Amino acid sequence: MRKLKSAQFIFFWIMALCLISFSAIAKQSVTDSLRNELTKNKAKDTVRVKLLINLSNSVVWNDVEEALELAEQAYEISEEIAYQKGKAFSLRQIGVSYYIGSDFLRAMEYTQLALKESTTLDDIGFQSSLHNNLGNIYTDLKRYDEALAAYNDYIENSRKSANENGIVVGLVNRALIYSETEQLDAAIKDFEQALELSESNDFTYFTAVILNNIGQTYKSFGQYEKAEPYLKKAISKAQEDNQLTKSSALGNLAIVYHSRGKYDSALVLAEHSLELAKENGSLERQKEAWNVLNLVYDSLNNSEESLKAYRAYISLRDSILGEENKSELTRKELEYKMELKDALSQEEIKRQTLIRNISIIGSIGVILIMGILFTLNKKKRDALESKREADFKLKTAENELRLLRAQLNPHFIFNSINSVTDYILKNDTDDAVVFLTSFSQLMRLTLEYSVKENIYLEDDLKWISLYLDVESNRLRNKLTYSIEVDPSIDSSAILVPPMMLQPFVENSIWHGIAPKDGSGTILIKVFPEKDLLVFQLDDDGVGLKENTKKSLKKEHKSYGIELITSRIEVMNSLSEKKAQISITDKKEGVRVTIKLPLHLAF
Repeated sequence: MRKLKSAQFIFFWIMALCLISFSAIAKQSVTDSLRNELTKNKAKDTVRVKLLINLSNSVVWNDVEEALELAEQAYEISEEIAYQKGKAFSLRQIGVSYYIGSDFLRAMEYTQLALKESTTLDDIGFQSSLHNNLGNIYTDLKRYDEALAAYNDYIENSRKSANENGIVVGLVNRALIYSETEQLDAAIKDFEQALELSESNDFTYFTAVILNNIGQTYKSFGQYEKAEPYLKKAISKAQEDNQLTKSSALGNLAIVYHSRGKYDSALVLAEHSLELAKENGSLERQKEAWNVLNLVYDSLNNSEESLKAYRAYISLRDSILGEENKSELTRKELEYKMELKDALSQEEIKRQTLIRNISIIGSIGVILIMGILFTLNKKKRDALESKREADFKLKTAENELRLLRAQLNPHFIFNSINSVTDYILKNDTDDAVVFLTSFSQLMRLTLEYSVKENIYLEDDLKWISLYLDVESNRLRNKLTYSIEVDPSIDSSAILVPPMMLQPFVENSIWHGIAPKDGSGTILIKVFPEKDLLVFQLDDDGVGLKENTKKSLKKEHKSYGIELITSRIEVMNSLSEKKAQISITDKKEGVRVTIKLPLHLAF
């Protein structure tokens, strides 16, 4: 049991617990009646559950073990027949039994289980009683903040359900906490509210206890004048069934009188207090009464009676103190278990939280890694696919270009052969030999360069010059040409795709200059432009419009240019530097501009 400043407080706390029980049964005859009813009713039904709980409550102060066993039987039957209310009330009664047996840890456990079960009952009065019980347990464990919270819930719920009895009990219990923690004003305020409610509802028993508690509180704070009227009222209000409250009030009033030097009156009150305490078998009250008598006799200089009273007081104090020490030890052990349980619970919560956070972070990390790997893998696959596609297009374009180079224009070959024949028929063997030598050299270089990806610029210009020489001879000097290379360019150190200019030169000759009346000229310029190498081809032939009018052989021209265009597109897909082709019709002739990325050999 908890130990507050005064034994009077203990009595009221016990009453508070009894009042919230399933049914108030105090008489032995009622207990016997319940046993008879239980013997008759063997069926496992709600009636037997109620009888078991009521009987448990009836015997709990005399036989805790029997009370606990009866409450556990009630719970087992309730669970078996799915009787929710029976389960909740049984759990509360088990908690009460453990509380009476000073096993506060289990008392709290079962009270909380009852509170959990009560959520489906819609019984606010029952829930309120559980909050009050929790408050009692916390108070015994000196966990006053939690006790106050529980009593606040109890008072609030009691007000909601208009339970005047519950409000009085809650206010008094809360006032005792305030008194214990030396908050006099708050304690008196709650006591006064409780007293007003108790008197208005004619709760005679409560009224006497509250009056005594107020007087006791004032006396504890040394305010004897304020204590006296409350203690006198408590004595007058205490009935036959409340003699311990009267004994306590008499003892407290005796101390007040002693403090004022009214020793004779104090002696009468103390003796009366001792008499009532003996009649009710209260050792605690007897001890307090003997202590008051010791003080009074000592003040009356009656050393013999004072010594006798003191010895009686010491004897009872030591006897009670032994029990108190046992209770305190039990309380401390329980408190330690509670703190250990709380600490373990907190550690478990932290551990579970840590595991959960790690799991969440791990899952997110795995998902992110998988996402990154998937993205990287996709990009890699896309890049490989793009590279394969570009390589395929490049090879296709190069193969087609090689095929074109290898074939050249059949007309060019046939006409070249005819030119040789003409030279021979005219016995112009020297020109025939020169022409045939140039043509043979052109064919050899064509076959050599057509299989290479890049050649030096000077070789490419040499090849195009040879090609123009052959065409000029074939056209009987109808064609003249010149090639100008910017002095800043080292043609022996620059690489270019071979014969890129050939299809456009061929077009200029065959479709620009050949159909023109009179001779024609082709001018090729090579110069740098930032990081590009520019080929600029100008002819003074008939131009694009004239070509269209004369229905020139567009198919061959378009095929060669399309191959070059396709090759440049593939080159652009593989390089950040972009190649370009533009063809413009001039007033006289055509201009073709090819811009290639400047590619140094070393």
